[in-house]
Amino acid sequence: MPTWGEKTVAKGMGVIKAGTLHSAQPVAFNFEDLQAQASRYIAEIRKEAASILNQARREAETIKQNAFRQGHQEGLAAAQAEAAEKLRQKVAEGLQTALPLLHQALEQLEITRQTQIDYWQKACLHVAVEIARRILRKELSHDPQVSLRWIQEALELAAGAPTIELRLHPKDYEFLRESILASVAGFKTKLELVPDPAISPGNCRLETRYGVIDAGWETQLARLEEELT
Repeated sequence: MPTWGEKTVAKGMGVIKAGTLHSAQPVAFNFEDLQAQASRYIAEIRKEAASILNQARREAETIKQNAFRQGHQEGLAAAQAEAAEKLRQKVAEGLQTALPLLHQALEQLEITRQTQIDYWQKACLHVAVEIARRILRKELSHDPQVSLRWIQEALELAAGAPTIELRLHPKDYEFLRESILASVAGFKTKLELVPDPAISPGNCRLETRYGVIDAGWETQLARLEEELT
């Protein structure tokens, strides 16, 4: 038969506690506004390109008129060729300036969109975890037996240790003591139950010669949230 000892004096030890829900300040974001901004930017680029083309055409027309007034057919042909070359150069310069800026605007729009998606995914996960945390606290306040299964699983993990010191909230110690002792009746391990006000209700902390196991539900929720982010 195992030897069960009990300590009735609390040992003040720090425990890992889940963080409270931070007031998440939503980032102002409107995907339609970004699309509108991109559309306005593209319209401005097109307007600038049209202005360049019109200016080039006016210059070409001036050259042709001057050549025509001079009455030189060869001069007119040369003027037409010069006007065409200027038009080509103006268009090429406009495209070289506008296209990189347009690509940059589109890339920034995609980066902003993905950033907002990531932000809201994490925010929703954090809210879901906090809701679960509050539900569990409410359930535990009405029925401390809810945490018994977690305590039993933690004891099974530490069953190979010669001695186990199990720290519980004083109320859990009072309500779960007999159930815990009964659940480990077949263990070849010396178990000591310690009421500890530093432990949150529903949580537990196991100390063995091999290390410490924080098996509380708050710790498990925090780990789950960390794994999913």
